[in-house]
Amino acid sequence: MQAPYLLFLGDVGEFSAAKTAAGVNQWRGELVAAQHRLPGCAVDLGIAEMTPAEAARAGARTMIVGVVNVGGFIPEHWVATMVEALEQGLDLAAGMHQRLNDIPAIAEARDRTGRAVLDLRQPDRAFTPGSGRKRIGKRLLTVGTDCSVGKKYTALALEAGLR
Repeated sequence: MQAPYLLFLGDVGEFSAAKTAAGVNQWRGELVAAQHRLPGCAVDLGIAEMTPAEAARAGARTMIVGVVNVGGFIPEHWVATMVEALEQGLDLAAGMHQRLNDIPAIAEARDRTGRAVLDLRQPDRAFTPGSGRKRIGKRLLTVGTDCSVGKKYTALALEAGLR
């Protein structure tokens, strides 16, 4: 993904739903140009607010879909903003379960504009379940019961604290 980033928050109603954007802003804030929120969004990261066109003019290169929701789907009313980002010259990236490239309007805009659409949740191999066998090295397991716990965020905070 090319920086700087425009963090897309959609119209989420609570901070835990914007944990991806919050994490990118906290841990890689030097790469963030601004946030973009739809009407009704209750989350504000306290950074500049820009439309995709404004962000592109300011030098942003990629709009990151920085939210999660139950089911990991992309609401239909978000698609126009994602298409707009591509049309304004931004690449588009997300790590949700629903793939951006599978949404016809986004795929058409990708093909028409030549911009990159990055689905970051595409494993290139199968992962086998843990066996419990002893391994070398030290590990710290972060676990949770749902998509809003913030296991990766916790791991990054622990790593920073240990350093």
